[in-house]
Amino acid sequence: MERFNRASYQLVFNKELKITDIVFTAQYETHESFTRAFKKIFGLTPSQYTFPKTLIAVLEYQGSPQLLNEAILLFIA
Repeated sequence: MERFNRASYQLVFNKELKITDIVFTAQYETHESFTRAFKKIFGLTPSQYTFPKTLIAVLEYQGSPQLLNEAILLFIA
């Protein structure tokens, strides 16, 4: 599952990578076998997953845990 989590992250956030590069990084020999396994786990093909219909935001917060909610509110405002 770890390699699919990594692959899904790369599909969304590393636009310069080709799907075939991600396939081999995930240690699959063919694009077809990777696509079948990926669709079984995520319900979408890698191509469909690359272009999500909803916007995704990632916030990396390294401050005080007590101030996390305030940081989130500032981020989404």
